[in-house]
Amino acid sequence: MTGIKVTFIILLVAFAITIPRLEAGIAEFDDFLKAQADEAHEIALKSYVPNPENMKDELNVNVHLGEPETHVDEKQDHDKVTNA
Repeated sequence: MTGIKVTFIILLVAFAITIPRLEAGIAEFDDFLKAQADEAHEIALKSYVPNPENMKDELNVNVHLGEPETHVDEKQDHDKVTNA
């Protein structure tokens, strides 16, 4: 029984020492990365659309502004290939 307790204590101490070392300073960034992250955060805040219905309407308008001839030509080309 004491052998198991000693082994358990050794493993517990090993984990207690090893786990804090696993971080390896990953969270330490240089000034360039901090500035880049701040800029990306500002861009994300500026591009946020609080009313998604307006975004949907704008997207639908832009989709319907496409050239209809392009879609017809693609369909005709598809029909030619499948009927040949």
